[in-house]
Amino acid sequence: MRDSLNLQTDVRNTVYKTINDTCDSFVEILQWLNENTKVIDHPVTSLLEYSCKNNLQKIVKWILQTFDHNTLNMDKMIIEAYKARYHEIVAWSIINDDQNAINKSEVFDLAVYNEHTDVIHYLLENIDHKLLDISKAMDIACRRGNLDIVEMLLLNVDYKEINVKEAIDNVFSGITFDTVKPCQIMKNRLENYIDKASECERIKIVKLMLETFDHKLFDMTTIMNTAYEQRWFDLIKWMIEVVDDSLLDINEMLRMACQSECLDIVTLLAEKTQELTKELL
Repeated sequence: MRDSLNLQTDVRNTVYKTINDTCDSFVEILQWLNENTKVIDHPVTSLLEYSCKNNLQKIVKWILQTFDHNTLNMDKMIIEAYKARYHEIVAWSIINDDQNAINKSEVFDLAVYNEHTDVIHYLLENIDHKLLDISKAMDIACRRGNLDIVEMLLLNVDYKEINVKEAIDNVFSGITFDTVKPCQIMKNRLENYIDKASECERIKIVKLMLETFDHKLFDMTTIMNTAYEQRWFDLIKWMIEVVDDSLLDINEMLRMACQSECLDIVTLLAEKTQELTKELL
């Protein structure tokens, strides 16, 4: 019985693919099959899912133009097309979703998580941002340490939609243990190299956020403490130069710099302390 069902499924799938790839009159053929045979699945959700997985764009379009979107699992359909990297199906489906059956925010988050910049850009350009959870998307991008997506979001959204402190916290929460542990065995060297690349991206994200937003929105103590823990000394030196002294705990930073035996930072902080002393005199 199972073999028979598998054979029927294979035959149906072959029919779908043949219609999609070779038939000019595919609409008429699909309509006839729908009305006169059991080749078209009822409900059509399984056909839609199969078509999305296999880039049968003509059939996807026909289904979306023919059936009530609310009877279809549109989110699953988009995700399946998305996983298969059939971005044209994703874009076309979103444009033609007149019944708002697609959860645009979920699709957006998925695009950010999987780093599909073309789909992210399309959604930012064509979808009302009120339908997207911009803050959540920024948190995902920061946690994954993806500088390109963070930049894209900053260029295309209202800054009021971003929780800056949470975004920075997520940059730090995405740091893996491999980033700082010694590379002791051969098989870990590639992982360590990848983590170092990710580390550079995270440092750039922190700098970008500090360059973009009012420094008073940040918890500078947390940023500095994490930077010392990760030995991001170049970031620390940069922050000493650009962040207002009133937002920094100079004495605590000097203590950590001495503990870390980082002479460059000790020198910078000593100079900063002298400048502050002169201003008070």
